[in-house]
Amino acid sequence: MTKRLILIALLGYLSWLLWLAPAPSTELTRQLAHTLQPASHFDPELTIHHPPLQHPLNATPFTIGDYRFVPQAQFQIEARILSRQTYRFDRLAPVSPIDLALGWGPMAQDHILEPIRIRQARRFYFWSTREPPIPPREIGRHSANMHLIPVGDSVARTLRRAKVDQHIRLHGYLVDVHHRNGGYWRTSLTRDDTGAGACEIILVTLATTVDHH
Repeated sequence: MTKRLILIALLGYLSWLLWLAPAPSTELTRQLAHTLQPASHFDPELTIHHPPLQHPLNATPFTIGDYRFVPQAQFQIEARILSRQTYRFDRLAPVSPIDLALGWGPMAQDHILEPIRIRQARRFYFWSTREPPIPPREIGRHSANMHLIPVGDSVARTLRRAKVDQHIRLHGYLVDVHHRNGGYWRTSLTRDDTGAGACEIILVTLATTVDHH
């Protein structure tokens, strides 16, 4: 009985700590909004049926607090949310609190996704199926795990409220991120890679969601 009471008390204390903990990157999110010009609209060519739109940049890196951001490309995507994961305690959490696993083209279609099991853990996205409905290479080319850095409270709110199976549109920049203590995260710049380093890191300046029917 005593052990059970101790366990209940410990769980209650941990829940209290999580409740008190501020939302990751709130201050950074607001500082980014003062630094970057927000996007006002999406490209008319953007569609969930085609790959993301990406254009290389030659932009000047900038620093906010402990982080140095190196923009690599302009980036827009319309995709279906396959899975979502919130992070509070890993090294990237203060700058990127949310990962979305996104699918477009065939990986946004119900009959393709039905036999595929999708999950996220440790900043990776995993899929499994007994019999792939499309070639595995095509699954990889039409889906990705993306580390999202919200720019401004409105974007942060949209990302927090985003749900699995919604369609989402993101506009922003692919960036490398350096921490002053030596941490370094490099964004992927292609949809053909897999494994470590294959995730996109996006400074999101505009975000909208639409329920999938």
